Amino acid sequence: MRKLLFILLLSNSLANAQNISYIWGMHFPALTDPSEICCFDYDSDGTLDDGLGDFLLTLQAQSSSNFQDGINQGILNNSIVKAFDWQNFDISQTNQAFNFQYLDAQINNPSATLLQRINGFAEISIPTGQTNNLFTATNNFGSITATATEISGLLNLQFDAQQGLVPLTINTVKVNATLLENPIGKETGIYTDDMPAINPTIIGGMEIGGILPSDEFLGVLDTQYRTCSCAGVNPNQPLISTTIFFGTIIVSCVQSGLTPENCTVGSFCASVNDFCDNAIAVGTTFDIDENNDGVNDAYSVALRYGVSASSDGIIFTNGFE
Repeated sequence: MRKLLFILLLSNSLANAQNISYIWGMHFPALTDPSEICCFDYDSDGTLDDGLGDFLLTLQAQSSSNFQDGINQGILNNSIVKAFDWQNFDISQTNQAFNFQYLDAQINNPSATLLQRINGFAEISIPTGQTNNLFTATNNFGSITATATEISGLLNLQFDAQQGLVPLTINTVKVNATLLENPIGKETGIYTDDMPAINPTIIGGMEIGGILPSDEFLGVLDTQYRTCSCAGVNPNQPLISTTIFFGTIIVSCVQSGLTPENCTVGSFCASVNDFCDNAIAVGTTFDIDENNDGVNDAYSVALRYGVSASSDGIIFTNGFE
């Protein structure tokens, strides 16, 4: 009886795994190719919005930071391990309403290469007890549209290469994707249709958009600049401050006498005075008025994801292993 129970639980876990997909690629289209416009129109002006991508291009030019490379490395070194649970999803249905969840995951074969991950050969497990990050979706033969009020961890940023990637919370999230089931030559399960974008180096068949509040973004930037002891930044006091003046968020630095010349040339910390000298203009880069009060107080966000099925798929629940 005990052996039979084990087989039943294992079979159920493997069956559930057909609907678990992990992320092998996460792209900022604007950073990979500024001509690649993506993904949603958040201010209803008839054009697709990516205010964050535009700003990151400017910020990246001021230092040796490479935000896309940080994401790529974060996935390959397993500091970013994320998955989707396509709950009650049937790819053969039309006009099917269903939910799916964005999950933290753990990789069991961390040496898996990018090609192995694309083909579904990464082995993952899912920590239990995750109840947030839920999408409401509609499926039409594998073409899905979805929304969520807020999702944490879709966007991860690392301004300083010495600091870890920080998950941010994005509001008013939208998703468009074409999903494929059991592609030939790949592990069994659900994948994104990873047709290339205009620039073939941008891959990942899932388009994700959202709104990133300015305080969420600036909070991460402030936290990482406050590690710059080489520049004389006081880690116990805020560096970045904001106020609203005539309908615009004014960003400024409230610490003075900084010495970035004492930091490694080209490093993130060496850019602190460049940022502070130009901080007043940062507020003008916010492109979304999230709370409709006449002040642009957030960035629009555009991301593309590549998703593959799990070749392991055994999800341990209730302490059973």
